[in-house]
Amino acid sequence: MASVDVRRQADESIGSAAAAAAAILGDALSEIMRPDQGKLSLVALGQPLTRPNRVTAYNAERDKLWAAFEKAGVVLPHGNSAEVGVTHSDDVRQFGGVIEFAMTDLSVALEVTRRENAVCIGRIGEPDDFGWERFLLSLEPIPKDSVELLRAAVRQIAGGLFVVRSFGQFDDVLVGAEVFAENSVIDQLEAVLAVTG
Repeated sequence: MASVDVRRQADESIGSAAAAAAAILGDALSEIMRPDQGKLSLVALGQPLTRPNRVTAYNAERDKLWAAFEKAGVVLPHGNSAEVGVTHSDDVRQFGGVIEFAMTDLSVALEVTRRENAVCIGRIGEPDDFGWERFLLSLEPIPKDSVELLRAAVRQIAGGLFVVRSFGQFDDVLVGAEVFAENSVIDQLEAVLAVTG
């Protein structure tokens, strides 16, 4: 694991410090990801619906994941998006999805991971399909929070795949982003961060 930490000033917002950490990480990732190779994806799960009434079920089916996030005031990165309904039992249904985004939107995507049940997944090298839909549909038990989703995503790490999430809440002094990957990816990232650091 590699981490980019920013010490937040007393008068600085958590979001501002998180954006500063994301900018540092984005610059480092840009150094090790060629523009024609690799991709970044925001993968998220919405709130589970347990025994929803008909109105709640209708609204959830209409909004799915990304529209529900936007209605809640979450700013999403620009890019191609997709959603899938995830049914884990007769009583529990939720929506998951992915947005493929450009490095320029890393800060926006990481802010989503800091606030919601989401992680960013990237690949260095040939842009091989992560299989996000298979990943979301195979999650058992249902991740209750971003930590459980992170654990599930980290178990998928292989080759040039890496998982990123932002951290920092309430009155935290240290705010930043964590990258989980195989040692070869972490070594490349840490080498760039040491030079730019």
